[in-house]
Amino acid sequence: MSSNPLSALRDDDAPGTRLSAEGLVLAGRRRVRRRRNAIVGTAFALVLVLTAGVAAVAGTRPAARPAIPDPPVPTASPTAACTVDLLPVPDGRELLAPVVDPTGHWAAARLSDRNGAVIWHDGVIDAVYTDIDIIALHGISAKGAAVATATVDGRLRAITLRRDYKVVLTLPQGASAQSVTYGMGINAGGDVVGYYDPADGNRRPILWRFKEPLAPVLLATPGNQEGGALSIADDGRVGGFLGAIDNSPKPYLWGADGTGRQLPLADRQADGTVGAIAGSWAADLGNSVRWRLDEPAIATRVEVSQAAAVGLAGDGTMLYGGARSAVLWGVGSPRRLALPPGYSSYLTGTISADGRVAAGAARQPKNNGGGAPFLWHCTG
Repeated sequence: MSSNPLSALRDDDAPGTRLSAEGLVLAGRRRVRRRRNAIVGTAFALVLVLTAGVAAVAGTRPAARPAIPDPPVPTASPTAACTVDLLPVPDGRELLAPVVDPTGHWAAARLSDRNGAVIWHDGVIDAVYTDIDIIALHGISAKGAAVATATVDGRLRAITLRRDYKVVLTLPQGASAQSVTYGMGINAGGDVVGYYDPADGNRRPILWRFKEPLAPVLLATPGNQEGGALSIADDGRVGGFLGAIDNSPKPYLWGADGTGRQLPLADRQADGTVGAIAGSWAADLGNSVRWRLDEPAIATRVEVSQAAAVGLAGDGTMLYGGARSAVLWGVGSPRRLALPPGYSSYLTGTISADGRVAAGAARQPKNNGGGAPFLWHCTG
């Protein structure tokens, strides 16, 4: 196994941080709940003022349209075209919900105790890691390389994992020993994005190209503002946020050439991020918002009762997961995904680019940790 050749130069403990990799989506969801509670107790006139103010900050006033109402949960089974296949688990270990690659052939999941990860190819275990403290695992390429954030020599670092190697991704040139990195997204070809937290606290979006792993690129931001990258498409487009993640970030999109633009916010939305890109679509998973990028990018909120958005397919279908419900919602009616037989609840992972493979982890009652990983295979 290889490692970052600069790792021996960085032996100091990482500085404290208020933000974890998994906390990005969770923070967005907490902000959504707080805003909903505030709207209920606030006068209608004040809501109008705030909405106008948000549009002014965004720079593009979105079309006035209400949030799409929660879809009715179909009473007839919508899962006839989907099968549930449990994934093999080493030594009966519990895992969190897997991530799947754009093709649906690869999957990876973190052990619930954080001490490793498992990678599968076509439902067969391909690699098992039990010797690394993985904070969060966010994606896997079509070549079977998973991207994660892990504790390495006392610091949070972006890493990639495959059967035949484990790599700590290179820090930018001139980075101090106190700097940390977060691995947040990977595309089919193995390009990785995340963000770089230097000692001065000016967080920056970062890109590690598969063909140039020792030359990470800091993506440009207007006025050298801080920001971060969370997702990357196969054509090189990068999604993320501008500003501080814990202080009203704005959804931001970088083209393959590095030029960037802010995406509009949905009505009554104060902040957001671009957590997923697939095909001609992008999504703010924390706020259940999506944009169609090959048209004027109007933000559309697509919410599902008691479920949160966790994934995006190339045709705009979004995957939602709750403790007892998982829903696929594209341009037609929502479809509920069934639990594996014998389980009471589950965690929901991500979805393949063609929308045919989604992932989850089934849990028994009173189990607050991980569970048994599985895949939904859908034919239509």
